[in-house]
Amino acid sequence: MKLIFKGVVQGVGFRPTIYRVAEEMGLKGYVLNKGSEVEVVIDKDKDEFISLLERALSIDINENPSSRLANIIAQERAQWLMERVDELFF
Repeated sequence: MKLIFKGVVQGVGFRPTIYRVAEEMGLKGYVLNKGSEVEVVIDKDKDEFISLLERALSIDINENPSSRLANIIAQERAQWLMERVDELFF
């Protein structure tokens, strides 16, 4: 699965947050910062992808003040993806 995130992706720690969560979950793929967007490729099935989204949604956004904005953005995007997961896997 390939996802492209556009918008506020520079200087907020979004890519490292996604990378860290994916690595902790043992997901294979990559996260690439492409200037005005971040490309995420995950080699997993729908259930594993949902698990990644649930993990992102459960992050305590206040645990690490320097990552707070990145965590908020990750949660907003995870929620958006969760609402559309059936469209992404067909």
